[in-house]
Amino acid sequence: MKHLILSVWVVLACACAATPPPSPALAPPPHSQFDECLQALERSPDDERLLGELVDAAVLEHELPRALSVMEARSDALGLWFQGRVRYAMAEPEHAAEAFAMLDAAMACFESSQQANPAFGDSCEQWQAMCLGKKGNIAFRAGDLDGAARWLLEATRLRPDRIGADLGGGDSVKLGLLRVGDKTMRDFARTEGFFRTAADIAEPDVDLLNNAAVYARDRGVQLEKAGRHAEAMAMFERSYGTYLRTIELDPSSVRLRNDCALVAIHYLEREWDESKALLDAALADGQRELEANPPADARQRQDLDEAVGDCLENLALWHLEHDLDFAAAESAARGSLEHYPREKRGGARRHLEAGQRMRAGPDSDSDGGVR
Repeated sequence: MKHLILSVWVVLACACAATPPPSPALAPPPHSQFDECLQALERSPDDERLLGELVDAAVLEHELPRALSVMEARSDALGLWFQGRVRYAMAEPEHAAEAFAMLDAAMACFESSQQANPAFGDSCEQWQAMCLGKKGNIAFRAGDLDGAARWLLEATRLRPDRIGADLGGGDSVKLGLLRVGDKTMRDFARTEGFFRTAADIAEPDVDLLNNAAVYARDRGVQLEKAGRHAEAMAMFERSYGTYLRTIELDPSSVRLRNDCALVAIHYLEREWDESKALLDAALADGQRELEANPPADARQRQDLDEAVGDCLENLALWHLEHDLDFAAAESAARGSLEHYPREKRGGARRHLEAGQRMRAGPDSDSDGGVR
């Protein structure tokens, strides 16, 4: 009996082991916003909101090829416009050649959309400029500076009011222009021409104008050293005129007012009253801000401190060159040395020594130079 009971338990155990476990419930398919939009568009194919949501979902769910197939089946203005958007999103910066082709195709879509419905003109033009800007930034990363400059300037010409628009990934036409100029900065002639063109065709922009003014000044110095005085003076004139435009856009900038006055005093040797007024006002504003409301950011605070020191340094030069008030020149030079980068200010030290020599009189040991 004992053995029989044991056998029954063995049979039951084997039967249980042979019985397959119940099948788990099938997991529901993942939610797809793209598919939902696709289904909704079957009922409302011309719903712009739904089309926009479809493209956004395609980006998030990596369904851009499917979105492109949907749009390629349409030849109306709205379908062409969104096909351009899809192609823009599909242009991957990591694959430059393919991205350029995709962006060219996107631009063609926007052109066709505009032709099919002129009411889309402004929006299509904006996106064409964005395509050019994206090509420029991709070319820059690929090391093609000529291509980058060409496409970024084309984007600026097409929509000078949109150079700050976000192209995706933190890029913009303006940022691309600044990157290209920074990369070619050692070539003063090339960079001056590049920023001058960009500043001329864009809507007034302080950063582009400032760079155009800086490189015109630096190119002038280069030409002067090469003995090409007339060409150098033309560059200094261009720099001064450009700085005046930047001040119109940002009249409170201590840095811009100082740099403008510097060109007038040091290179053109004229506009004495105007340059003195610029330096006095900039110095007063800068000192007041440093004392009463200094920038919280350490780099911005250092930049302001340096600009105040530059104002004092150039004020010292103004006294040495124009009104010959050597005591005032000494005082300004000493004040400049109290601002960043302090004792490393070679110009301020030279102006201080020149003022001291001039005050000592003609019998002092001096070469007479102040620059």
